[in-house]
Amino acid sequence: MTYFPPSPTRAFPAFLIDPSICGNKYVHPARRVERYEPWNGGGSQTNKLFERRGAAGGGSRPNGWLEYARANPSPRPATLQDRKPVGGRGARCYRRRCVKVFGSVPNLHRRYSSSNIAIMNNPTIVVAGATGNLGGRIARALIERGASVRALVRHGAVQEKPKRLRELGVTIAAVDLSNVSEVASACSSASCVVSALAGLRDVIVEKQTALLDATIKAGVPRFIPSDYSIDFTKFPPGENRNLDLRREFHKRLDNTSISATTVFNGAFAEMLTGQMPMILFKLNRVVYWGNADQRMDFTTIDDTASFTASAALDPSTPRFLRIAGDQLSARELTVVVSEVTGKKFRLLRAGGLGMLGALIRVARALASGEKDLYPAWQGMQYMRNMFDGRAKLEPLDNDRYADIRWTTARDVLAARKVI
Repeated sequence: MTYFPPSPTRAFPAFLIDPSICGNKYVHPARRVERYEPWNGGGSQTNKLFERRGAAGGGSRPNGWLEYARANPSPRPATLQDRKPVGGRGARCYRRRCVKVFGSVPNLHRRYSSSNIAIMNNPTIVVAGATGNLGGRIARALIERGASVRALVRHGAVQEKPKRLRELGVTIAAVDLSNVSEVASACSSASCVVSALAGLRDVIVEKQTALLDATIKAGVPRFIPSDYSIDFTKFPPGENRNLDLRREFHKRLDNTSISATTVFNGAFAEMLTGQMPMILFKLNRVVYWGNADQRMDFTTIDDTASFTASAALDPSTPRFLRIAGDQLSARELTVVVSEVTGKKFRLLRAGGLGMLGALIRVARALASGEKDLYPAWQGMQYMRNMFDGRAKLEPLDNDRYADIRWTTARDVLAARKVI
């Protein structure tokens, strides 16, 4: 049976990868792992599963340790050379235990083996969009890391949101984001400006350009734009409207001398609980387009916020940082959701990527929604970009900051409230 959305206008709810809504990834921090011992479980069709025993320091077993742990049960510290990805049918790691998953173990390319990153002490970080979902969490994560946070809030903003920020210890600066001089004054003495603005061209391009100009005018050395998405540098313009707006802003950003860092986090993992039309809980199905074994990147909002906060405090960040709390294909997601719910979920192929592209064109023609932030066809564009594999994030920078413990899709689904 083939799944067809009930109508073009309701085919896919607004669902992912923008700062105003709720990714997580699959890679785990490469900690010093001292020992793994065989776990009495698994079966003949899977590799041996291992459970961490008595290793100090918390954290998770990095991907690719199956071969090492099976052949080297001794408690010696691991080296980078030991961490070789393992192919074939096997297991994948979730926090402090391994979970049986059919499919090959992903080859997750890491850029850093350990966290020797210098973090600034007592800096002032300016956050634009702090009254939003992601922006508020970034502000909180910065406060937790000892930073002084100044939130740019528009004049006349609902007082409840700034009040909650003040309770966290955030300083509020009411500004007109279109007024460069006014915003520059609010950004003075800051070490980095973080944008978590959400909107269409008037916000992502125009107001964010004014914010960038104000940042430069104030002499702030670093800027983090409001991207928080799949890697749109890997596919051409015209395939995703909201990401094209970010691409347009990048042209302006890259023509300046400011040190900028973009955070790519894939899809927000919270979308898997219902807003992203992939797991059909009532039908016990996992819907996919094209290839059921194409892995996709997922990161929770909190993990994205924590990583962004650390990046804002890190003066050595490169132009792009890529993170993923979990990396799962539709086939692997079917196994995970079945184990979490105790129900048997099955794959349901909605069609090929060509069919999805045709549906996008029809949906956009019948119900344009050009002035809406997340019309139905916008979510479909995100899904096409994820299933065709070009938006895949690599190499990953999950190991850059030692304090982050990545949340998996399993964790998100286990915490889902059943309605």
